Amino acid sequence: MWLIITFASLVCLFVLLLSIPIGLKFNISKEPSIAYHTRLIWLFGLIKKDLPGVRKKRRVKKVVKAKQKRQFNRRNIIVALKITRIRGLPRHLYRFIRGVIRVIKLDEFELELDIGLDDPAETAFLFMYLGPITVFLNLISSGSIIIRPSVNHPVIYGHLLGRLSVRPILMMPPLLRFLLSWTTVRIIILLIRKR
Repeated sequence: MWLIITFASLVCLFVLLLSIPIGLKFNISKEPSIAYHTRLIWLFGLIKKDLPGVRKKRRVKKVVKAKQKRQFNRRNIIVALKITRIRGLPRHLYRFIRGVIRVIKLDEFELELDIGLDDPAETAFLFMYLGPITVFLNLISSGSIIIRPSVNHPVIYGHLLGRLSVRPILMMPPLLRFLLSWTTVRIIILLIRKR
């Protein structure tokens, strides 16, 4: 009896934890180089994890031996072509992606851009089109979009702020439908046979 109660309690706790939304805050800026910062937030802000941002890549010359070079593998291409020919795969992938997008919520969105071309007349001509588009996007979206002209010198500066949230438990139905479908089983069988 106690074993059943313990198991039921663990299941309820697991479902409760999956019901707590996970947030993803991102900040992308170009002033003058591109940099970004992302942070995962869970348990109503009690747990936060900063994801690594842009780092300068060091150029390291790697000596690659002839034996370690990857050769053109014809068998992998044949397997990939067979996977793409599986009946119902595009429709299956479309349903999965649509189901995932539906459970993701955009809680915050802010875009600010300063755009300037070589010629101020060209900048004005560009904003003749961008102005009405910006107004329309602000009307249909809950975020804030600001695009300003810069007539002093050619430049593209700006930043993008946003916050996404998703409840993991809502991801389970589209994920299970995708994994337990006959199309996915056929892909797994094909990959196992071609090993």
